Amino acid sequence: MSRSLRVGAVLAVLALIVAQLWPRDEEAPPEAPPPQVPAEAKAPAAAPATHDEPDDIDLTEAAASEAEPEEEPAKALGLDAVIEDIDWDKVTHALCAVEPAVEAGVGHLLIGAAGDPPPYDGRLVKVAGGMAHLPLLPEAASGVLTIEGFAPVDIQWTGAGDGATGACTPDPIALPPAGAGITGVVENAEGEPVGKVFVEGCGNQGITDADGTYWYAARPGPCAVQAFRRDGLWAAPSERVEVTVAEGEDTVVNLSLPPIPRGGLGIHVAEADEGILVMKTVDGSAAQEAGLVEGDVIVEIEGIAAAELDLERFVELAVGDAGTEVEVVVRSADGTERPVTLDRRALPR
Repeated sequence: MSRSLRVGAVLAVLALIVAQLWPRDEEAPPEAPPPQVPAEAKAPAAAPATHDEPDDIDLTEAAASEAEPEEEPAKALGLDAVIEDIDWDKVTHALCAVEPAVEAGVGHLLIGAAGDPPPYDGRLVKVAGGMAHLPLLPEAASGVLTIEGFAPVDIQWTGAGDGATGACTPDPIALPPAGAGITGVVENAEGEPVGKVFVEGCGNQGITDADGTYWYAARPGPCAVQAFRRDGLWAAPSERVEVTVAEGEDTVVNLSLPPIPRGGLGIHVAEADEGILVMKTVDGSAAQEAGLVEGDVIVEIEGIAAAELDLERFVELAVGDAGTEVEVVVRSADGTERPVTLDRRALPR
């Protein structure tokens, strides 16, 4: 059973994450008001991923029907096509009333405080009938909930886990109007706009449109913003930009991503009790050519039991110079295990 996340990134993105994150539609996010507080950043060297993207998790989000106004933000994030794939009865660990009672919507829950720096430990959230479905939670903790169309709000929950459905405080959760935002453009090292990239910070996260633009509601006050791009097992973060978000204004943060010089295995993964679960293989990757498929579990990498590794440590072992090799042991769905040698490749972006 998966025990971790954008989207993300989202998405995300998860990644992150769920990176995230899955491929997203390219509809634009909500158009932001004119920018007022510019801040720019250039990119440092690439680094391995430290949080999931939406491709790598079984939590996805979107509004679940056709053309009602409440569902437009989800469509803008390209998430409306995947919400129906989730069995929310199984993954919901807390069910929390929101006010106003949003009939259908989507949002993010960030574990921790709004001032925590990215990358976030995030969850994708479904809202239906005035209730927020919070998935895969620690038993008792706190976080920042953002429902599309509203500002981030601090919440706490108790009673989650062990098959129980927890509750939130405050009850109901009062959703404040969105009065401030983060907006800008994300470019690659060549100065070209980059779509489907996670941007995180100031208590929320968003995804860039095809033209590299993004906008999301943010908490006023000092905070940091950062963008993350993923290719297979790679993640290339932009420089983290410190900003101060003013109430009622949009803060402009233009970000530049570095090139990705390292090689990866070309798989999207999630943590599982028995090892590292393969969620997807990238076309043209060594993993795909070796016959790895969705549902396979990597139980050993470089002689180390994968069940003893968190996702960050697994990525450190899996990512390296293009052309080098990685030794893994793969368990198939029928329980058989086989050793596999995978070469790290610079995959097409």
